[in-house]
Amino acid sequence: MLQEIILLGAMPYIVVGLRTAVSISFYTLVAAELAGAFAGIVYRIEIAQQNLQTGQVMGGLAALGLISFAADRMFSAFVERTVWWR
Repeated sequence: MLQEIILLGAMPYIVVGLRTAVSISFYTLVAAELAGAFAGIVYRIEIAQQNLQTGQVMGGLAALGLISFAADRMFSAFVERTVWWR
């Protein structure tokens, strides 16, 4: 009963929480890299911003957006396959 009814009934809510966690992880990534990283996309954006290289800043922001979008779409595809009854 636990596996067939309760877990399957709670699965859509669990998946929504995981999808929110995926998006929040990107905010955490940006904050962590701003706090003191010496490599990464956000580090490159920060250096480009300090050197007034607007094109590189916009490119880095677009890259972050595309990576976040791709992660969200991949997670959505995973959810569609695993929680098909929703």
